[in-house]
Amino acid sequence: QGEIPLFTIREKLDQLKPGRYILLITKFAPTPLINSLKEKNLNIHYKRDPKDPTNHLTFIQLKNQAASA
Repeated sequence: QGEIPLFTIREKLDQLKPGRYILLITKFAPTPLINSLKEKNLNIHYKRDPKDPTNHLTFIQLKNQAASA
């Protein structure tokens, strides 16, 4: 019902390889989650899906794992 468990996200982040990220696809803007994650040494990028604007895309990555562009 519109809930994203922060514990599950943290658990998945602990398993990420360098340069990888988690992509959350939701039908709502997860603003409270984004605000919470920004306080936890994470890179967050949020946007609407250009192919389906009803989808909200949130990319989550550990700051020390950011891939160089």
